[in-house]
Amino acid sequence: MRLSRRWAAAGVPALLFVLYLPAFHAPFLFDDRNLFTNLGPVQQFLAGEGLRGWSAYPRGIVDLSCLADGLCWRTPEGGMGPFGPHLTNLLLHILCGWTLGLLAAGLFRARGIGGLPAAAVAALAFLLHPVQTE
Repeated sequence: MRLSRRWAAAGVPALLFVLYLPAFHAPFLFDDRNLFTNLGPVQQFLAGEGLRGWSAYPRGIVDLSCLADGLCWRTPEGGMGPFGPHLTNLLLHILCGWTLGLLAAGLFRARGIGGLPAAAVAALAFLLHPVQTE
């Protein structure tokens, strides 16, 4: 049983990483162009002006993620390509799915309905469902 837990913990994220590889070659879409290409909000934050006017519709964690991407992935010229933010989003998505799998395994085990296989299915449904794309 120990081996199957390790396979689930390593196999599910690895599978997801492979399935989402085409996203690394995709361009910025929608509001990403404004947030990541000119990095105006990041430069505003670095100038000590805070996050005022960061976006027309404040989105909390999304805005902080964009700020972190801008601080981590910007080039010396001040711009940014899509690879870094896409990698960050995929890693966060895998972390959320892994956490959901752990919570589901505990819940299913406590109720006596399936344990690890049911938790892996729940995590995969979350990770692969198309509603998770923007």
